[in-house]
Amino acid sequence: MPKVRVKFPLCLGEYTPSNTVTGRTGQPLWLTVPAATSHKAGSEIQSKVMAPPGYSLVGFDFSSQELVLFALLGDMAQGCAGSTPLSYSVLAGSKDTGTDYHSVVAKQSAIDRGDAKTAVYASVYGCSARKLAQGFWTSNKLRSIADCKKDADRFLLAMKGKRVKGTKMWTGGSASASFNRITQIVNSEQPFECALGRLASTASRPAVVGNDFITGRSNFPIQAAAASMLHIVLVKLEWLVKQDSSMPSERAYWLSHTVHDAVVYCVRNDIINRFALHLITAHLYAYAAVCYNLGIDHIPASIAYPDCVDVSKVWRKTAKYPSVTVTQPTEPAPFGYELTPTQIL
Repeated sequence: MPKVRVKFPLCLGEYTPSNTVTGRTGQPLWLTVPAATSHKAGSEIQSKVMAPPGYSLVGFDFSSQELVLFALLGDMAQGCAGSTPLSYSVLAGSKDTGTDYHSVVAKQSAIDRGDAKTAVYASVYGCSARKLAQGFWTSNKLRSIADCKKDADRFLLAMKGKRVKGTKMWTGGSASASFNRITQIVNSEQPFECALGRLASTASRPAVVGNDFITGRSNFPIQAAAASMLHIVLVKLEWLVKQDSSMPSERAYWLSHTVHDAVVYCVRNDIINRFALHLITAHLYAYAAVCYNLGIDHIPASIAYPDCVDVSKVWRKTAKYPSVTVTQPTEPAPFGYELTPTQIL
């Protein structure tokens, strides 16, 4: 650890690196804490993480990371991003115009967009029609289970399509190509993820478990890649800073914490803009690694950089997200601000 000559209280959670088979970190509190909610006592705990005087918390998260990775896996066969209906909607669609994937699949299956968004992520990880129907019913108990089952069947037909007879492949759905690629990876001798090329544990490979644990194993190609992308950002950022002669020679920043698809640094106020430039460049390198390993020789502009870099005195969901709850009636610090890639550049 670098020596930091700043005196302030420090909270060190007992993190477990590679706590899951996908390589994600585990920690019972800080990695599971929700964003502050006005009516939930104690949910403001994130805002208890504060930067010391003269410093700010600077970070970003990967927007829709797992869905983007799922879409890019489907593009692998063509070697071109956006070559499938799913990928095109994810990479080029817009919620404002109703062309984002959640809106598109909601229209196709005649369900609410909120239900569709939940169902999309559940389906990516192998959720069945029965469980989807149960989820639809839970969100609207005025409907019958039978109607919810019809909605789930329509949704899966629109997204996954129909099973090709005598195979494990799918056809006719907007995401059939992605599901087929996941199936091929999971059932290969050495299942891998597409960011750093890490292989699945030998204990979870088909030669050992056969067709068992298929839901958890289907999670590996996506979530393991997401974990590796975080590692790429951390390492690449250090390299970029070392190459920048305009950065202070003394240590003016350090890693505060990471939460799955988000990374937050504690940065001295006078270098925030320069540091943010290196941060979004590290994000670019992470997706470059993914696209390269999938045989795609370009990076879609919509995913090249994060939507914004958040700068705040306390840890918030976003820089302007309120932290007022029933147990914290006032804001612990002024709202922060967002730096878009255009502003940074």
